[in-house]
Amino acid sequence: MPALCSLQTFVNLWECDENDHMNVQFYYSKFDDAALIFQALSGLDGEVSARAMRHVRYHAELRGGEQIAVHSSFVSSDESGTLVQHIMIETQSGRLAATALDHYHEQVKGQYEDVTEPLDPRVVSRSLLHPLQDTDITRAMREDQGIAALSRGVVRADHCGKDGLARDQAYISCISDAATHAWALVGLSSGWLKERGFGRVAVEMRLTVLHPLELGDLFELRTSFLAARSKSFSKRYDIFNLKTGKLCAVNESTVMILNHSTRRSEPIPDFAQEAIRAFKCPI
Repeated sequence: MPALCSLQTFVNLWECDENDHMNVQFYYSKFDDAALIFQALSGLDGEVSARAMRHVRYHAELRGGEQIAVHSSFVSSDESGTLVQHIMIETQSGRLAATALDHYHEQVKGQYEDVTEPLDPRVVSRSLLHPLQDTDITRAMREDQGIAALSRGVVRADHCGKDGLARDQAYISCISDAATHAWALVGLSSGWLKERGFGRVAVEMRLTVLHPLELGDLFELRTSFLAARSKSFSKRYDIFNLKTGKLCAVNESTVMILNHSTRRSEPIPDFAQEAIRAFKCPI
């Protein structure tokens, strides 16, 4: 089965952040919608379980007022599970904006089992190549390791789907809100960036939901770092249920410094690279 147009939509100005482009949480929200529509168009509505992981790459900025289309297709379906890819484009220019690769635990059965498209190389990870580790940790364990809490919040109704479970946007929005605190830990404060006309930008994210948050749950986010490079660094966000201490989700992100004038990346300064290595995740 060829790729289906699973979503046609628009970038609202209120979806844009201080970088004057669409915030990462809304990419995940739109991929959420595309996945649901794709399942319905494929005749699979209600047959696919909750997604285990979504990997997103951000290829180009989307600005307020731009039009979006998402094209979705099956990549594979066997005993190891099912892969679905989503390609997001800006329709007026045709440029690639973002890609997502969804992993489901279940195999799709029946007439859709063999109707797959090749994996688009633009979907494949570039910086988050390691397998996810330490999925059995607790909030107390991270606290004992000295990893500070950077964000706390409540899962509201507008964060959830009809099943009462948090949508991807709920996890990514709290990560986006915590990002300024994470960057400040390694010396890249909002003041330092603003003085130089710089901002923060994510280029790749991997969200793994282990125990979905539900309506009314209280959550806590703790951040550590994975790797430092000349023009990017990667960090890990652990999202815990604040009452039970259980690890609910893990997001791994690769980020860059964005020059607001040139719209290009800037080198990560030496002092920040040293701090990132000092804060490296103890996994």
